[in-house]
Amino acid sequence: MKIGIDFIEVSRFRKISEKDHRYWDHVFTAAEWEYAFRDERKFEHLAGVFALKEAVAKAKGMSGIKNFCDIEIQFLPGGAPRVEGAEVSISHSQEHAVAVAVIV
Repeated sequence: MKIGIDFIEVSRFRKISEKDHRYWDHVFTAAEWEYAFRDERKFEHLAGVFALKEAVAKAKGMSGIKNFCDIEIQFLPGGAPRVEGAEVSISHSQEHAVAVAVIV
């Protein structure tokens, strides 16, 4: 079993604009952008998705990953995150996001 965890400040994402996010295109997929910008908590969602990608990369031993789009976070109808081949969870407040990934 391998475990990855990440904790991040939401403030890092507050400057991202829905219309101008070219810098982040190597991090978030189109579906992840759509999920994040669906309501007013978009920055918390972006931070949570980023933290989960980091946690999955750590659990898979993928240090130094260049393209986080290779790790796609999907969301079930109720909003729960899903990553192929891992058990995952995200939690966030207005200031912080935390995510964990477990690979059996």
